[in-house]
Amino acid sequence: MTDKQRPNGVVGRGEFIKSTVAAGVGLAAAMGMDAADMTRALAAAPSPSGPLLISNWPYYISPKTVPAFEKSSGVKVRYIEDINDNPSLFGKIAGPLQAGRNPDRDIIVPTDYLAARLVKLGWLEKFSHAEVPNAKNLVPGLAHPDWDPNREYSLPWAMYMTGIAYDIKRTGRPLTSVNDIYDPKFRGHVSMLNQMRDTLALVFLGMGITPEKATYADAQAAVAKMKENVANGQIRQFFGNDYGAALSRGDVWIAFAFSGDVVQLQKDNPNLRFLVPKEGLYHSVDNMVIPIGAAHRAAALAWMNYIYEPAVYAQIAAAVQYIPPVAGTQEYVRKINPKLADNPLIYPSKDVLAKMHNFASLSAEDERKWETLFQDAINK
Repeated sequence: MTDKQRPNGVVGRGEFIKSTVAAGVGLAAAMGMDAADMTRALAAAPSPSGPLLISNWPYYISPKTVPAFEKSSGVKVRYIEDINDNPSLFGKIAGPLQAGRNPDRDIIVPTDYLAARLVKLGWLEKFSHAEVPNAKNLVPGLAHPDWDPNREYSLPWAMYMTGIAYDIKRTGRPLTSVNDIYDPKFRGHVSMLNQMRDTLALVFLGMGITPEKATYADAQAAVAKMKENVANGQIRQFFGNDYGAALSRGDVWIAFAFSGDVVQLQKDNPNLRFLVPKEGLYHSVDNMVIPIGAAHRAAALAWMNYIYEPAVYAQIAAAVQYIPPVAGTQEYVRKINPKLADNPLIYPSKDVLAKMHNFASLSAEDERKWETLFQDAINK
């Protein structure tokens, strides 16, 4: 197949090996290997084979991506949209991984904090950038998280902002603050997320607490506020990734929400708005990782490399409309849909980026303590 025939400028297997060798020379020196040793090691690497089983969140990919990868690589893919939240994902995979077995998945896509936990537990396959040469296209600001400083266990799938989605036709006015959700006029039509960090971060901000510096006492105060508003009927429900239907039906007017979801929901409901509260918003990253013992490791790495082609990721960005972790996508997105290339929820301004917050770093013990506290509030 010629280069012109390859979709999205994707390289064939021969070119992939050549580029991998080139990228590996610098790594070889760092590892005390000469270029010839590295070339022999890469040449001995297994060819990608499948079926590659990928477990991801719903509505998080372009419909063109999997077929194009299969055609380019010759690897069959089973792409499953079975992640609704991080706690349930952990519940699915923890048993096998704890026993040293792969959980029948070659790639999963946990959020930062769960990916960090999986690294610490030793449950992820390590890889080198020589094996994924397109990792060079990673947005620099995402290159060195403290839990994976050299990106040896993970590559970002997408970055998202957690803010507030609302139907302006139903609220009757624009919202500006996190604390607008407590207006009695909206009683019974407010929802939050069942993921601790996303929800507590926004509640913290509304209370004047910086999420990165929050203490357990702060969490107790935030949960008390949530419980009060559950008890009085202000908060209707806590959702996973499935709040969109309630917004569309009008059951919920105001929802803690993920930025990319709102861009997509606006296609059917132009009255929806995404609020970047004046107090700030939360952001995090979902990451591609390979659980230990993956049956198709080579195919998983080929997939990661494929996704990190800017032209390929631009299709994903245009479809899912989250913030791309791959540099150089905006020019390709502009060709697909010029409006999306200038959408501030996909390519946020410096002012919005400056309002983004992370979450307090928690030990495993603190994680259990905070999660128990939070679950007590949302399960009432």
